[in-house]
Order: sequence, then structure tokens, then C-alpha cells
Amino acid sequence: MVKLHHKYSIFRNLVNFIIKGGKGVSFDRGSRATPLLRQETYPFDPLKDAGKDSSKYRKVIYICSPTQRSGTNFMCNTLRLHNDIAYPETPLLPNEHFLYSHADILSDYLHKTIGYWPKWVKDKMSLTKMHSALLAGMGDGVLNEFYKELADPDKILMLRTPDAGNLEYFPAMFPGGKLVVIIRDGRDTVDSFVDSFSGDWAFGKMTKRWADRTEYLFRLYEGMKSQGLESSIQIFRYEELNSQPEKTVRQILKFLRLEPTRYDWEKLNEIPVVGSSTQYNKKDGVEFWKPSEKVNSSSFTNKWKNWSPARKRKFKRLAGKQLILAGYSTDLNW
Repeated sequence: MVKLHHKYSIFRNLVNFIIKGGKGVSFDRGSRATPLLRQETYPFDPLKDAGKDSSKYRKVIYICSPTQRSGTNFMCNTLRLHNDIAYPETPLLPNEHFLYSHADILSDYLHKTIGYWPKWVKDKMSLTKMHSALLAGMGDGVLNEFYKELADPDKILMLRTPDAGNLEYFPAMFPGGKLVVIIRDGRDTVDSFVDSFSGDWAFGKMTKRWADRTEYLFRLYEGMKSQGLESSIQIFRYEELNSQPEKTVRQILKFLRLEPTRYDWEKLNEIPVVGSSTQYNKKDGVEFWKPSEKVNSSSFTNKWKNWSPARKRKFKRLAGKQLILAGYSTDLNW
């Protein structure tokens, strides 16, 4: 019965196609042509099989964080003071980019496509290498479009994403890239998110998200080091960038291999605050993202100390282990 229905579906669509002159016809999914070849699997690990020769690919400085409210805006505005870095700003481009966030879909596409090739390519390691090369080529193509938007294409492109999901695909997709990871005390991160966007109802959900993303990020960091990719990632703390800006910026520039003399040090302490939860105006959300004068750095830390005992207990239960992992506490006695 299924086969008869399938044949009838093809015949019906063909008749409609002829009657309508090929216009406005939508073929059923079951009637679409598919290759009559068996797909085979082959190994691919986005860290182990990432391209190691970064010199062949576009450079990109990519700022990321476990979750929102971690300081990617602050880090971005800080690094923009270097004269060899360019951040694309045009009406056609977003302020947050998410270029790796769905890279698993591209990798899945390559798996399904290259899976047909073993009829001609017998060596599975060759398939893995082609997967790696094609994924890196896709990433390079994406970066080329962003480079076109720069006023000076000789500068190094900088992008940002305030979320670590699927970050393991970054080395394979952008072999010429460097990850500048900024982390923040999870208690202040969650407090800022709740104050800025959602209210108390989202406290538990955001706490769990911060915990999951932070644990994933540190596991990824160790994984990249084990695969010889330690020169492509470094983790920096929001609190240190805020309280010791010059020292922290020099560490970042050393990681990026950028000349400190090309940095505008005079403007470092004048970087405005963007998106602070202390600026939030419920009547006019636009004001939330307008730059304002930098205030005392201590106003952005330790706000969690005003939490109720119940809220502290909930955070400890959901994210206490990850808070210790991130180095923001040695135990749960706070």
C-alpha cells in the first residue's frame, strides 16, 4: 500500500507539473530523489581532527563567555582600542555573531555528504581529512564576508558571542582563530541577568545554564590543550579586567601576539559601561544599551552578597560545584 501511494504521489505531482507549466508545484518529501548509494560512517572529532596549520586561514579574534552577562561587551570595547583590531559595524551586521553556535549542523551535513564517497574513496582517514578541510573552508568563507565590511581589511577581525554552546567546533571551523574567553563569578552573572531581563522566576534556570556552560567550557579548555590547541584559547576573568585593566590587557595582547605599543592606553580607563543591569530602565529598554560613563568597578562585583539565605542555598545546590571549578570559591561556606 505504501509503495502504491508513493507511485501515485509521483504521478499526481507530474500531472500537476505539466498542467501548471511547472509553476507553483510543491513535491511531496517522499517523491524527492535521493542517491541510491549506501552511506558509511567515518570518524571525526572537532578537536582531534581540527586543522593545525592556522597560517592557511583567515585570522579572527573571537570573544566568548559561558552565558550572557559575563562581560563580552566590556572585553570587546577594551580590545577595540588596539589599532590592529577591527570590529565590524554596519546596518547589515549584528552586534553578537553566533558563528559557531550551530556548527554541528554544518558538520552533520558534511557527514551525510561525505558518507556517500567511500564507493570511490576507500581510506576513511582521507574522508576525515576532507571533512576537516571542508568545514574550515566554510568557516573561511563566512569570515571573508565579514572582512569585506571592514574599513581596513588589513586589520584583524574581532567578533563575539555571549554563549559557549557548541564551542568545540570553533577550532575546526576557524583554524586561524583565537578564543578570548571571559568568565565572571556565576553569582554576579545570574544576579545581573535576573535584574536586567527576567525577574526572580528565571533565577533557577539561569543558574543551571551558567553551571552547565561553565563546566562544559573548562572541559573544552582541557580538551583543546590535550590536542595541542592551547595557543588558540585563553580564559580571562571579568573581575581582573575591571580591577586591573592594564595588567589584564597586557596579558591578553601577549596571548594574541599583538604589539602593546599599538594600544591606546590613555583611553583604557575611559571605556564606557554598556548594558549594565544598574542602568536598566523598564520603561525604555533602549537606554539599557546606551554607553554611559564608567563607574566604580566594585559596583559590578559581589552583588550576590545581598541575596537571601534561600537564594544562596539554591545557587549552591545548582551551581556550587561549578563555582569552585571556576575558581570563585574554595568551598560552599559563603
